[in-house]
Amino acid sequence: MRSVCDSVRARGVPAILLAVFLGACSSMRSEVTINAPPERVWAVLADMQAYPEWNPFFVKAKGNLVVGEDLDLTMLPVGKSAQDFSPTVVEVSRPRKLVWRGRWGVRGLFDGTHSFVIEPVNERSVKFSQHEDFSGIFVPFVGFEPYHQGWEKMNAALKQRAEQPMPAAAAAAHERSRARRFTPNASAGTL
Repeated sequence: MRSVCDSVRARGVPAILLAVFLGACSSMRSEVTINAPPERVWAVLADMQAYPEWNPFFVKAKGNLVVGEDLDLTMLPVGKSAQDFSPTVVEVSRPRKLVWRGRWGVRGLFDGTHSFVIEPVNERSVKFSQHEDFSGIFVPFVGFEPYHQGWEKMNAALKQRAEQPMPAAAAAAHERSRARRFTPNASAGTL
């Protein structure tokens, strides 16, 4: 999936001049190594109902992990007020990747494509990363540091939760869900 920012970078100076007139691009990334298998990390990430229990950045979350569905999220950037938004799910590849796209107002004002990626390091650990490409005319005016700090806090909390032993009932439910076959981008379950 090629982002607007990637397209601008690939086309060189004419595209850069166009970006100046039509908007700007920026990106942000955060990652952490988690000592848990991919399925466990995915189970924590995909359990939106539990976000208020552990997630310091996405403090409320509702919706279905289905391509084309809108999610209702509340994020809490460090040092800022809570912010509600409703991104659209654009990719679900269990247990490896979740991507959504959000925008402020109409397309081109402030758009963001956020990816969560779980990459196995070995059988018992993964590299979890968040990456977002931003584009639009308001991008140069946004201070991204409170959001990046929020991602860092979320990654640390995800690591802590995923590395904890699963309660017996949750482990049994997790094993049942692993036994089902999921196809990428299929509609199945709650985020």
